[in-house]
Amino acid sequence: MVRGMTAQELKSARKKLGMTQQEFADAISGTIRELRSWEQGVNKVNKYAIIVINQLLERNGVKHE
Repeated sequence: MVRGMTAQELKSARKKLGMTQQEFADAISGTIRELRSWEQGVNKVNKYAIIVINQLLERNGVKHE
């Protein structure tokens, strides 16, 4: 089961990776519009994106909060 990710957790993960919103969106094959809506809490991060984000964090040795 995939654990959800809050807007704050997402933003924190991106910053730990040292990525801009555009770089992060590109890295997860998403759009900057999607990322911004997730980081602002307008929409919830979908399960597919959470899986991809967790893989990105793992590859870069970043622990998910």
